[in-house]
Amino acid sequence: MGLFGKLFGGDEQQTQAPAANTPIQTASTEGREVTLDLNKGGMLNLAKNDFLNLSKTDFSLENIRVSAGWDVKTSFFGSDFDLDLCAFLLDASGHLTRSVNGLVYFGKKKSQGIQLDHDNLTGAGDGDDENMFVNFNNIHPDVAQIVVAVVIYSGKNRKQYFGQVKNAYVRLVDQAQRPEKEIARFNLSEDGGKATAVKFAELTRTVNGWTFKAVGEYLNASIQDIEKSYR
Repeated sequence: MGLFGKLFGGDEQQTQAPAANTPIQTASTEGREVTLDLNKGGMLNLAKNDFLNLSKTDFSLENIRVSAGWDVKTSFFGSDFDLDLCAFLLDASGHLTRSVNGLVYFGKKKSQGIQLDHDNLTGAGDGDDENMFVNFNNIHPDVAQIVVAVVIYSGKNRKQYFGQVKNAYVRLVDQAQRPEKEIARFNLSEDGGKATAVKFAELTRTVNGWTFKAVGEYLNASIQDIEKSYR
């Protein structure tokens, strides 16, 4: 798993996207809370279900970048893999917000306070493959949670699955600092099997600010399938 290694075993379960109109649990306090200690370098390696309270850091986290990266196993290079970073903006009931654009993806790259960078169609090259910029001060007040996912474009039709992907990660970067500071990183295990999507992380609004939770939930779903589950 590259420099940071695997942080947990292959216990992810492949599931279908939740049924439509089924509210999700928007609290990110189920799991192990971790804290950011600037005396130890100020960067966290997160395990599945770890969550970081962004309001408990020693510096203000207002402008962040959520970045994702991955490699395709060399034996599957016959057809390019197009993995897409996307975000689902949910209200307090766990449904897509109607106050602003509730889905940020390659077809709609902006919502209030959120901007998706260019779409990397192959994942080629070193470093981050796709980036999403978040300004917490500009997020619409009706948005209670932001679910960050990565989906293989047309994965079922191309017979492409997360079992063919390696070194996948998501990381949280503080945009306000110069140079930019990596706050947390979550490395996904490589047991994706026939899944075509993975919920990487959740950003959840609390009374004190926002939390960042590492999720690592595999799904047999497209972007549209996940969107429908939050209606």
